[in-house]
This record gives sequence, structure tokens and C-alpha cells, in this order.
Amino acid sequence: VGKRVGREEDLTAATWIALDNIIDLALKQEVDLVTIGGDVFDKVDQHNPLPRTKLIRSLTKLGEIPVALVRGNHDHLTPSVSRAIDWPENVKELTREDPTLNLGRLRVHGISYDRERQKEDLVPRYPDPVDGRVNIGLLHANVGGHQGHDPYAPTDVDTLSAKGYQAWLLGHIHQRQVLAENPLILYPGNIQGRDAGEMGPRTVELVTITEEEGATTEAHPVHAVLWKQIELDLSEVVDDDALLNRVDEAIENEKAALDSERGLVLRLRLFGASDLHERLSATRWGKEHESITDLLQEYVHDAHAMGDPFV
Repeated sequence: VGKRVGREEDLTAATWIALDNIIDLALKQEVDLVTIGGDVFDKVDQHNPLPRTKLIRSLTKLGEIPVALVRGNHDHLTPSVSRAIDWPENVKELTREDPTLNLGRLRVHGISYDRERQKEDLVPRYPDPVDGRVNIGLLHANVGGHQGHDPYAPTDVDTLSAKGYQAWLLGHIHQRQVLAENPLILYPGNIQGRDAGEMGPRTVELVTITEEEGATTEAHPVHAVLWKQIELDLSEVVDDDALLNRVDEAIENEKAALDSERGLVLRLRLFGASDLHERLSATRWGKEHESITDLLQEYVHDAHAMGDPFV
């Protein structure tokens, strides 16, 4: 995707900036714990030391703040695919053999995948909750049979609720979703959109848990590059110049609405009865289509691609 958009390095860097934003927030809020729900790496990165060392260096910045994590289907624990990571002292990887991080009044339970295609429900293998303590479950799973996602570690909200934990923090689905509030069952989503299927802000959750009142959560945007679709009404547009002006105006508005983002990747959806209809609706393989598409992309790249933030 980066190649097509023309900002491959920026899009790769965006994920690391998002991680830095999380670490800054954790330090500022003086959190008790940071959790990661799996798929930290793509399979292709498993044997590449660079992402590992960058991640270790980043998590070390948390100092005394503990980190609990599980592995998912992309970074599962098998000797042939993955290697043991020499995590810093504040980081604990939860496994079948060692599924609990004991932080005194807080217990974090999790089981890392030991194969890519994890077909069984892992929840029955999770430890029973410890009485008089706050119990949190970390799980990489398809909860409720999400269509379009691999049905790994399949389970449902009732099974999770019955376990007796105060909160379940989930990985696997990239879109933020609160599946239940008591106990809290939450997909935080991923921290940086990676393609046009991941539009909109990407967030990290700040979860507060008390033994009396249960768990509450609030989302904090951390993405460095925003993917967004905008809609342009062309009913008043009569020629190419007016179209380009309309696009430029829309982009300036989108840039003005940004906060600290480094970049914006836009998909334009054009609608309305327009004198440009024939050109804009030419078949994908026709010369007219190519020319209007190229015109728009070249114009946007020329006017905005090298700016800060880039578009």
C-alpha cells in the first residue's frame, strides 16, 4: 500500500510513532499496567531482529511499569517460526505453562498461541479468578464469530463473562469494539491504520478498574497517519478546474481538522449529477478514466504530498 500511496517509509514509521504515543500516555497517566493482545509482529518479521530490538527499546522506556502480553496467530510461539525474545525485566509473556502475572491486588491471565491456527476455545484453559483480587484476561481470539476474520480461539461473550474476571482485553479484530460493559469485554483495535480498510482514528484504551465498581474505559487516539474517506458533491462542478478547486478546498478542511498527525491518506468518493459525469464514470480501463484519475492524484501529490502533514 505504501508503494501505491508513495509514502512507504512514513507509513512504516507511523506504527512506531503510535507506540511512542502509547508509552508517553502510560508514563503521563502513571498507569499500573500496559497490556498487548498479540500480533505484535507479522510472520515475515519474526526473523528480522530490527523490529524486535526497536520494540524492546520502546518497552524499556516504561521503566517500572509492567507489561503483560500474549502472542497471536501472526507471532505465535513455535520453535520453527518464532524465536524467544529477551524481553526487558518489566515485560512478561504469558503462556500455557506460565499464564499469570501476579501484581499483588492485580492478576493478569493470558495464554499465547503455540500454533498459527488455534482452533480450540482457550478460555477453559485460563486460570480461575483469584478471590479478592482484580482479574484481567488477555486473549487473542475471534469472539462471537466475526465474519471476515479467521475463527481462531473461537469463544463468545457468555463464556468470557462466566469466567469471573473483571475485564477481558482482546486482540485479533483491528476495529475497536466494546462487546460488554460488566464485565468489560473490549477489542481496543489496532493502534495505526495500515490500509484503506482501516479508516478513521486508531486508539489505545485507558482502562480503570475498581473491585467495587468494575471497569470503565476511554479511548485515546494514538495514530500518526489517518486513513479517511471523504465525500465530494460535484453537482455544481462544470469542468476540471472547478473539480481540482473543490478537491483542494476539501483537503485543506481535512488538514485543518487534524491534531498531531504526520499524514493523511484520503479516498475520495465523488457524487452528484455533474457535467463531468461522462469522464468520471468512464470504465476503469478507458483512457478517460485513467486521465481523470491521474489528473486528480498528480494534482493532490503535487499540492500536498510534500507538505506537513502530507496528504
